[in-house]
Formats: sequence, structure tokens, C-alpha cells
Amino acid sequence: MIMLDLSKIYEALLYWRANLSAKEFAEAVGRTRQHLQKEVITPFIQKRGMDIEETRGKKHGRSLIIEPKISQPDLWDFFSLLDVERKWRRHERKGLSSLAEIDIIDIIPPESSETSFWVCRATAQKCTLFGNYLFKNHGVLNVQFSPHTLVRTPRRIHARGHLLVRSSEKKIDWGYLDLVPSRFLDDSNLRLGKSEYIGVEDDKEWHQYEKIAFRINPDLPKNAYLALQNEYDIKPNSDGYCIIYIEVRKALVYYYEHHVYSRMIGKNPMRAWVRCQAD
Repeated sequence: MIMLDLSKIYEALLYWRANLSAKEFAEAVGRTRQHLQKEVITPFIQKRGMDIEETRGKKHGRSLIIEPKISQPDLWDFFSLLDVERKWRRHERKGLSSLAEIDIIDIIPPESSETSFWVCRATAQKCTLFGNYLFKNHGVLNVQFSPHTLVRTPRRIHARGHLLVRSSEKKIDWGYLDLVPSRFLDDSNLRLGKSEYIGVEDDKEWHQYEKIAFRINPDLPKNAYLALQNEYDIKPNSDGYCIIYIEVRKALVYYYEHHVYSRMIGKNPMRAWVRCQAD
């Protein structure tokens, strides 16, 4: 059984999620509300009550008003931890808890910037993040960013949301874009705003789906071609090509082409996959 320190998870969610009710916490970690109230929530409030802000009324909940005292996990762990634990509990209920020990090592670039967690909080709380962002092509600009979804690719975390750029007291609407959380500058001017938030409703490319296709590069050496064909269990079509078809959100097509199917093979590197026309 995976052992989690639920008090640390509660502390993190109070800060990132904010306005968190006991019911929502129970649903998030897959426990009963009664158990969590007794074992986690009440002891935490007794110990850290001065650091908690409580909201009354229709949307009752609690928020942590200072940064968590726990060490900041990287964003990969934040995404994976609860999901893995819930899956493990399902396996345990099916009597599959005595699995063989298998070592798995993730080779993942670290997400070390503290500003990443501001984006995480803004996404969870449906808030706008105000601050300075470093663009590769435009330099540092002052922005209002309303993230609605965090997208994890094999390379890093991105945040999808609505972007306004502030310039000379004017706001320029850049529409819905993907930003890299760690490129927000930690200049002590970051803040969250609730009333200015622009949600996912008008993000057309997020709601539209597109069928895309990638074929194994026919110019690869024979053994490399066969290795990929077996690795992905693809049968050649009537034209002899090995093609993978995927239906994805239009906003995510770029990541499939440049992050997922961008593998290079060989001593003189060649693209393993070539995008082709989807039938």
C-alpha cells in the first residue's frame, strides 16, 4: 500500500486549490469525509488555525493564507501522486496488492521555478495571474493570464489559457495561448485576481477536435523501421505504410507533432515519424 501523508496533501490543496471543503478534500483523495475530519482536518486546524481563512455561506471552504511549510514538490509529482494512489487502492480492492517489485525511473527535466506553483494555483482556483512573463521572441512583458488547463507533455508542463498583454495602460488581447509556467518571473509582483478571470468557454481550438496521422518514416534503415513497427504494433496498410491515427483537441496538435512524434533515430539522425494526411 502506498503511504501518503494526507496532512501534507491537505496543506498543499488548501493553498493551491483554496476555498476547499471537507467534502471536496475527501473526493480528491478517495477517503470518507468522517475519517478525514477526525484524522486530518481537525488536528490540522487545531495546529495551524492562525494560518487558515474560512469562507462561510453557500460556498463553504478553507484556504491557507501563507505558503505551505512543506517543501514544494515538482509539478510532475503534484500531477501524479493522487492518481497513482487511487489506482493502487483499486488494485488492492481487487486483491492485486502483492505485485512484484519493479523499479521504474523517470527521466524527466525538473520544473524548479517557484512561479510554476502560482500558475498551478491560478488554474485550480480559476483566477487570473498578473505578472511579468519572459517570451522567447518578445522579451519581458506584463501580462494577465487566465489558465484553464495544465498540459503535461513528455518534455514539460504547459498552461493553456487566455492572455492579455498590458502595455502603456492598454490591454492587448492575444487570445488563447499556451505558456510555460516557469517563465513567469519571480519579481515579487505576482498576484491572483478572481474578477478578471476569462474561462475556457470561448477557447474554440480547445473544444474542436482534429484527426491527425503519423507514419513511420519510409526512409529509415530497414531494421529501425521494423523495430518501430513492432514497438507500436502497427500493421502496414494497403499502400505498405505503417500509420498511426489520433483524434485530439486542435489546441494540442502542436505537441503531438513536436513533442510526442518528434523522435530522431540513427547515427545520422532521421525523424522516426512523418506527419501525413489523415483519411
